[in-house]
Amino acid sequence: MGNTRYSHSMPKLNNPAGMTLIELLIVLVIVSVLSTIAIPQFRGMINRTKIATAEHSLQQTMRGIWFYQTENDSLCFPTSDMINSYDDLRDIVLEYIGSLPAPEEADFVFVSYTATDTSFVLTATAKDRDNTVIFGSNTGITH
Repeated sequence: MGNTRYSHSMPKLNNPAGMTLIELLIVLVIVSVLSTIAIPQFRGMINRTKIATAEHSLQQTMRGIWFYQTENDSLCFPTSDMINSYDDLRDIVLEYIGSLPAPEEADFVFVSYTATDTSFVLTATAKDRDNTVIFGSNTGITH
């Protein structure tokens, strides 16, 4: 006759594909913990990209100025009188190097240029989405 004591089985669920409220809450907690870890890391990657772009822009601009000086067979750099804006500097530099971000393409990078016949200083900054400077660099040459 068998053991009748264990003859009852667990009740079957009507909808076995559904999730319980507890399972849903556990999933939400896991997702929120992962997002609190991932979002700052993502912002850090964006800032590192902006810094790298600003450094690259600074190096490329400097390289173009050196090429300008070499082609003109002198120790003269383009002077501040020749450069009234970043676009002016960009136009001169683009003759000697392949590319340089336009201000509207790289709104996080600002390059300023101050020069005399014998020296120049370039300044590049990168700002985060809150407009806080995350990178700043001055570089130049004096003859």
